[in-house]
Amino acid sequence: MTPEHPFVTHMRGTLGGESMKRPISKTAFYDFVGMTFDQLCDEIRALRVRLETLESADTYKGIWQRALPYRKGAQVSHQGALWVCLSDSNPGLQPSQNPTHWQLAAKPRTKGKLP
Repeated sequence: MTPEHPFVTHMRGTLGGESMKRPISKTAFYDFVGMTFDQLCDEIRALRVRLETLESADTYKGIWQRALPYRKGAQVSHQGALWVCLSDSNPGLQPSQNPTHWQLAAKPRTKGKLP
């Protein structure tokens, strides 16, 4: 079953069921446009924050350094392996020793020939 459109729900609450049988007024239409615009602006703001978080954290930060904090999604090299930070971490949380904060993404290459 398809959910009722927000405009219909709004109009039912504002005008009542009988009024829905008549064409809507300009005022009701403008009220709906204003309400919808506000909802869209809120959603866009939330998406911008999410995008900024993803773009700022999901990058390769180089070799892990104990003095630096790392954000969720940061990628580092440590002991020849690639690690991904699972949550914002404080300085000194070594990837190979903290599985709650770091996940192994790629094992180090073993000795021998490259494939």
